[in-house]
Amino acid sequence: MCCLEPVQPSVVARRAVELLQSGWIQGAYAADSDGRACEIASAAACKFCAGGAIIRAAYECRVSVHIEDYVRQEWLRQLPRIGGPYVIGWNDDPARELDEVLAVGRRVVEALREQERWDDE
Repeated sequence: MCCLEPVQPSVVARRAVELLQSGWIQGAYAADSDGRACEIASAAACKFCAGGAIIRAAYECRVSVHIEDYVRQEWLRQLPRIGGPYVIGWNDDPARELDEVLAVGRRVVEALREQERWDDE
């Protein structure tokens, strides 16, 4: 999927959620279909951790690092106050479940959409 500029942060977050729905991992940013770690931008990458999904979504949507960071910061704001200060640490908690990761991702999308509505007014 490629997005065209200008891309709102909520679009990047939504794409990150889609990537996670397609394949979620722990312990690496990205993995191929055999579960081997690979580069985030690799064509073979089909599974992502939450942090890797944000980076890949930003890459696919061709947005600046500032938008990528904005999405990551909103993800951090939406995290429960457990699991550390980083999306990666939270994602990689052995007790973490995909449903939790997707729920946070959906909250991020909604929060960013709400911010964008305010920006439009």
